[in-house]
Amino acid sequence: MAKDDSRLLQIKMNALSAKILHKKKLSRYNSIDRLQQILVILVPLFYLIPVVLTKGIWIESTINGIGVFLSILLLGISVLGLIFKVNNKIEQHKLGLHDNLTTINEVDILLNQDNTEMNLSWFYRYVNEIDKRDNELFASLKDREKQEAYRNALKEVSPGDINTKCPNCGSSPWRYVSGDCQLCGNSFTEENNQ
Repeated sequence: MAKDDSRLLQIKMNALSAKILHKKKLSRYNSIDRLQQILVILVPLFYLIPVVLTKGIWIESTINGIGVFLSILLLGISVLGLIFKVNNKIEQHKLGLHDNLTTINEVDILLNQDNTEMNLSWFYRYVNEIDKRDNELFASLKDREKQEAYRNALKEVSPGDINTKCPNCGSSPWRYVSGDCQLCGNSFTEENNQ
């Protein structure tokens, strides 16, 4: 395998790992945003229902109580969303997901072409910028989350291939046993210990 092919495959692995992390974070932030949108609809309903439909009947106080609870929940989620800039993070992770998917596709194209160092230099600069943004977004991630993403990237790089191994520890991402590998978090295989 040529030096550039090896570098391109590593770029693809990094992009696959980042794609997995972006999807995970995007799902989390979208859930928060979705909950806020649902509450924006429910809260006014629980204030209008007692005024219009349940005025003076026994269930009015219960519905008022639910309305107050939902209002406090909406206020809390809205304040936390502003503090943690949830909408900005959603946009950042959408952009990161898009950039990494583009990188993965470009690597696949470049691996099937004859490339000179000059042809690849633009791509390496592009990937460097994406990596900088990803590193900023994922700076506070725990090693376990990064290792899980790397194991999933190993599975995606050659889907269905049970012979796929971590290049560091030689373990299969399909048979995870918590261990000391810095890349995938798996246990080292006996072949690597010899």
